[in-house]
Amino acid sequence: IVVGTMVSEDSTFQNDSILIDLNKVVSPILPASLAAFNGSNLSKVWNGWNEAKGIQPVIANSEWVNGLVGGENSFKLSLEGGSKNDWIVSPGILIGGGNFFRFNAGQFGVGGTNSAQFDSDDSVTVLISTDCGVVWTKLLKLGSNTIPALTNSMQQYSISLANFANKEVRFGFRARDGSRTQFTSDLYINGIEIASTLTQDCGPVEICFSPSLTLGSFYKDSVYAIQVRLNNFGSLPISNIPVSVKFSDGQILSNNFSTPIASGQTQIVSMGNFTAGAVGNNLIGKIYSGLIGDQAIINDTLNFSYSIAIKTGSKPAFKAPAFKLFPNPTHGITTLDGLQIGNKYTFVVYNFLGKQVYSKEIDSESNSFDFNFIGLSKGIYQINVSSSGQESSGFLSFIIN
Repeated sequence: IVVGTMVSEDSTFQNDSILIDLNKVVSPILPASLAAFNGSNLSKVWNGWNEAKGIQPVIANSEWVNGLVGGENSFKLSLEGGSKNDWIVSPGILIGGGNFFRFNAGQFGVGGTNSAQFDSDDSVTVLISTDCGVVWTKLLKLGSNTIPALTNSMQQYSISLANFANKEVRFGFRARDGSRTQFTSDLYINGIEIASTLTQDCGPVEICFSPSLTLGSFYKDSVYAIQVRLNNFGSLPISNIPVSVKFSDGQILSNNFSTPIASGQTQIVSMGNFTAGAVGNNLIGKIYSGLIGDQAIINDTLNFSYSIAIKTGSKPAFKAPAFKLFPNPTHGITTLDGLQIGNKYTFVVYNFLGKQVYSKEIDSESNSFDFNFIGLSKGIYQINVSSSGQESSGFLSFIIN
């Protein structure tokens, strides 16, 4: 189409109109060749894609250039304390069911192939917009605290798009280079695509403590056995899965789970013992699974909250049953088992973007409760279970398909 302006007594008419190509882009999207990309012609090399600058993207030439890594042309940006926000922005793309966003990323020493790391004010964030770029929502952020860190070997990242099925969206890579120069590096991105198959996908869905927590709290200086429940969300069996649990005080428990997990099944991984340290409230821990070739890293990390308290008196040992959610995945109806009759419970459900989508309080009249999530979109969710009387806490993930 041609877009034009008409101003009375306009003395220069050469810039009064512009020709715009309109293309409807539908997933899946294959990676584009960047061989002809010269740092200022992205929209011509990859139709509809643009460079942009700013906290919110404004279309303009950025400092993304063409870089060769592993024999493949890639987007390259040097992070050397330049105080910049440089973007790569997609056109509107109609997302289908079962799609996921995939790309490769790596970080190297400036001008070389050595390993490097982010400064504390550097990062690259993958964002998505459902309203033509007015509002952008974070899907994934890679920065100085990323587990595992970017390396000098290109790694593949995948993000489930289940919550965006049948919607037109735009994707953005925003590289932030702050003012700090303690560390400098070259960031590379390539292999950007939207694919439609999930064969390998694993993630943690629950963490269990023994002995059970008291109202979500560890006792200071006490020792707890930690277990993690892993789920195979993909269509193929998986094995040899590295799992880590990181606590806020820096303690890390790691294990490599070698037992095969069939499609749709879960397994318990024993992680070892955690010794509760300094007293604190509202602490955050992370569980991470690092299956090589995982096609949906958005569910590879599960956060859990806890506190550490001083034990002020003795009380009879009580071991609450672990919470279990079934079926999982579900079409919308699922049951939570492991409740104590007579206790008051609060259930809060978050989607994979961290937005609260459901909450409910009950006085339990049985050992289970049936949820009706039929109104929620397909995707990955986390439910936080808290109780006023049961010595147990639960952090579970589930999938609506």
